[in-house]
Amino acid sequence: MGLDAKTLQRRQSLTDAVAALEARYWDNEPIETLVAELAGSFDRIIADLWHQHFANTTGCALFAVGGYGRAELHPGSDIDILVLAEKSKVHREAIEAFLRDLFDLNIEVGHSVRDIKTCVRECRADITVATALFERRFLCGDDSLTAQLAKALGHPKVWPVEDFFVAKRDEQVARHRHYDHVDYKLEPNIKTSPGGLRDIQTTLWVCNRRYRTTNIDELVTLGVLTANEARWLKDGRRFLWWVRYGLHALAGRKEDQLHFARQRELSKRLGFMDTENKSSVELFMQHYYRHVLALSDVNDIVLQHFQESSAAKKRPKLERLNERFQLINGRLDILEPDVFLRQPSAMLEMFLLMAQRQENISVRVSAIRALRDAVHLIDADFRCNVENCRLFLSILKSPYTVVTQLTRMRRYGVLGVKSSEDGTRIAMVEVNIETDFAAKNEKFIAFVSKVAQTLFDSADMDAVAQSLNAERETLVQEIGENMAIRRGAVVESAAGGLSYYMHGDQRRGAIVQLSDKQDELGRDLAMHVVAINPMVVKSDDVDADILDKEREIYMSQAQDSGKPEEIVVKMVEGRVKKFLSEVSLLDQPFVKDGNTKVGALVKQANTEVVQFVRYEVGEGIEVEEADFAAEVAAQLADSE
Repeated sequence: MGLDAKTLQRRQSLTDAVAALEARYWDNEPIETLVAELAGSFDRIIADLWHQHFANTTGCALFAVGGYGRAELHPGSDIDILVLAEKSKVHREAIEAFLRDLFDLNIEVGHSVRDIKTCVRECRADITVATALFERRFLCGDDSLTAQLAKALGHPKVWPVEDFFVAKRDEQVARHRHYDHVDYKLEPNIKTSPGGLRDIQTTLWVCNRRYRTTNIDELVTLGVLTANEARWLKDGRRFLWWVRYGLHALAGRKEDQLHFARQRELSKRLGFMDTENKSSVELFMQHYYRHVLALSDVNDIVLQHFQESSAAKKRPKLERLNERFQLINGRLDILEPDVFLRQPSAMLEMFLLMAQRQENISVRVSAIRALRDAVHLIDADFRCNVENCRLFLSILKSPYTVVTQLTRMRRYGVLGVKSSEDGTRIAMVEVNIETDFAAKNEKFIAFVSKVAQTLFDSADMDAVAQSLNAERETLVQEIGENMAIRRGAVVESAAGGLSYYMHGDQRRGAIVQLSDKQDELGRDLAMHVVAINPMVVKSDDVDADILDKEREIYMSQAQDSGKPEEIVVKMVEGRVKKFLSEVSLLDQPFVKDGNTKVGALVKQANTEVVQFVRYEVGEGIEVEEADFAAEVAAQLADSE
């Protein structure tokens, strides 16, 4: 049976509304307006349909829940609703007809039909259900049920504030563990990756449960956030909404994984332009990473705030350490809010105090914020100060939790690339430095560029290191961080078939040489090499010793299976073949299209991959704390 005219009219009305909003999106209208108006478009259609089936009906109401409850809809967002009916059997036929008509409108809703008692029971049993119900929004029906439901869910035994906080915190920890607690994945999920939309929601969920508000400005007034943190939260949410809306619009469905192909397409559609040194997609992803890192910081601070607030209900356990620091319930805090501004060396002293204690001590939010306000004082003079050097050396020599306190002591660095305009010559170098914040120093970055330029001109890495060693040593003294010119490569091609890709974190890069000039394909393959890390171009290039070792391992494993010798041989060769396909560039599925092998892509373009070079900062390097300590000690000796 065909659809009636009214249903077709509603369907077309919704389609037109979604299309109009998408057009306004590409015209750069404010994203906050668009997500709210999209929710409003669904509200009107759904309410109209509800009134058709429930005119003058009492004891039954409709609520939007989840993201729809927050009135934050993107083109592919879930439409989740709650039908609240005190006597569902009485309204069964109307409810079924209502849901069936929603389906006819191509609105795939996630729905539940419950009475108030069931809502309370399900809410208490499941934190996910509780979260959805806590952000419900009345749509239509018997509005007297709104107050009844609010009273029932507001009972002190229905997810007390402390229990809710612990559950959402644990939920986030489990989710982050899935991503190895890393927020800079090459193809991040903008919703669930660390620093993504779910972290924003978690931040606001716990605030709403305690303070009954998700208004970010009100959270500043309440002292939960600083003005800067509020700005980071607003800007980050706006950007991620902006990206998600575009993802859904391009895909024509819900899609939250920021795949390479979408990165490239979105960067162009959203107005990012290629520059002399960076492509539009690199600029776009750098923008993304900056936002998620800031959002991660805000999320951490808010969760710490709630942990400390919970502890504050009990009589605090205080331990004064000196005239600047104290422990409050085992967390380190400052005694004066401006201590770091008055005594910048106290920033190092704080980490020394933590490293000297056997137990693992964390830092209170107040101290973190004060530290953040003072880090601009860490300059060349600060690093060259004898007392600061002594403090830093003492941290290295401390008997406890040194690794915890000095996680920044892992090797960080920056890759530098220099390419000729005609694509016939590219140089890539790795320069290491001890800490992440120093790797962002403008003088260090400029030095890396100079190393790349010098190698580009001479093609002799040993000569480059020697010629720039004096400048390197001067910079070490100025910045106060040890650094090393580690390695470099120059690739040349008279045919001009060279391309490179540098990831947004500046820690992974690759050069690819094709037999002829094909810039777009070459760049895509360089991105693939960075992401997938092949060992060789083709399987024949695998070193015989490596292959023999792999075959030996597979043989040992196969023999343990107890199968006949001829079967064992076939098993081994099958595994060897699989190994070769996994490490050979041409045999790997293309990172942007898992259904196409790189080899097929290259063949289709009527070209060949001659070679590739891939660098990742710090690969193969072990942290040598003793050497770095000796470096600091040497600086001290020189200053005395």
